[in-house]
Amino acid sequence: MNEEWRTSKLHSVADVRVSNVDKKFYATETPVRLCNYMDVYTNDYVTAAIDFMTASASKAQIERFGLMAGDVVITKDSETPDDIGVSAVIAEQISGLVCGYHLALIRPRDEAIDPVYLAKQLRSSGSIKYFAANASGSTRFGLSIGAIENLEIPLAPRPEQTIIGEIFVTVDRAIEQTEALIAKQQRIRTGLMQDLLTRGIDEHGNLRSEQTHEFKNSPLGRIPAAWEPTHIGNAASLQRGHDITESQLEDGPYPVISSSGVIGYHNESTSRGPNVVVGRKGTIGKVHYVESDFWAHDTSLFVTNFFGNNPRFIYYLFILYDLARFGTKSGSPSLNRNDVHPLWFGRPSPEEQGKIVKVLLECEALVKSHAHGLDKVKRLKTALMQDLLTGNRRVTALLNKSEQVDA
Repeated sequence: MNEEWRTSKLHSVADVRVSNVDKKFYATETPVRLCNYMDVYTNDYVTAAIDFMTASASKAQIERFGLMAGDVVITKDSETPDDIGVSAVIAEQISGLVCGYHLALIRPRDEAIDPVYLAKQLRSSGSIKYFAANASGSTRFGLSIGAIENLEIPLAPRPEQTIIGEIFVTVDRAIEQTEALIAKQQRIRTGLMQDLLTRGIDEHGNLRSEQTHEFKNSPLGRIPAAWEPTHIGNAASLQRGHDITESQLEDGPYPVISSSGVIGYHNESTSRGPNVVVGRKGTIGKVHYVESDFWAHDTSLFVTNFFGNNPRFIYYLFILYDLARFGTKSGSPSLNRNDVHPLWFGRPSPEEQGKIVKVLLECEALVKSHAHGLDKVKRLKTALMQDLLTGNRRVTALLNKSEQVDA
């Protein structure tokens, strides 16, 4: 740790309170909005946008556990000791919000420690190790108030804490915005897949509609007039994989694929790529697109015969049909191909299948690009957690600039 920094026990810089407000509602108590375990566990910042549950609390509980902007809340109980003490900052004043059971309220003393800086210190590797070592229990683990209060916190000079907190707020905001963008693009992809595989795309690249294009009746409803209604089994039949034991694995260019992924390689292949692999047992109905030739490990997998259809089109079709819903629930759960093959779908021409695939691949590429950006920002945050929270990297230059602006 940087020599200009010092350490302090948490109780010296903040007031710690372990909540006893449960999820029940009593007519004799005051209705409140309850900040629950998952509200903290899944968020770095607690805001009014969260859909808090309604409960009740006594006047004394409201006074002691009512949450204020700048409070830090941590999870004090967990099923595993290495997943405890997860922190979140109350990012804004939220009327009637009370800290719920299984949580501890930590109210920073403003002159001593910045709330965001504190929350990030509580999520640091050192704090995680401390909480894991001091959590008591056998099947469920908990932190005592004493264990929480005695956590050693590295303290940067107070002005530096504010700058460090602002940096993390900026990075966390970038992560949140990118995740929201990815979720939006995934919803667009899902809707586009539904439209393209049921209405298709015309020669001008436009989605068909019954207002502008000719449709016809079919066993699965209205489909474009040029499409052929047929069973999935006529376009893409599922075949079981071929058994191979671990002792038969050997060096070679062909991956051996099981329901859990690539388990080895072989000098022969049983299936040509590209192909669509579907989980028959284990990961029932899970669909994978495999580019290269491969060996399907055993009968827990289906591989696909395409009869001249576009493999990637069939891949999207299987995703649309959510094959997992056809898995048996009793006995030894599995996917029966005889439940899949009779399903109706509208088959476009090979040329149109290619156009549909191109549009969906472009949509996927956009999602992957955003996901790559998200991964970069998350790696940056991990590095900053290590550098900024230990003093390995100082923010004094930013601090001096901030002071110049204020002046």
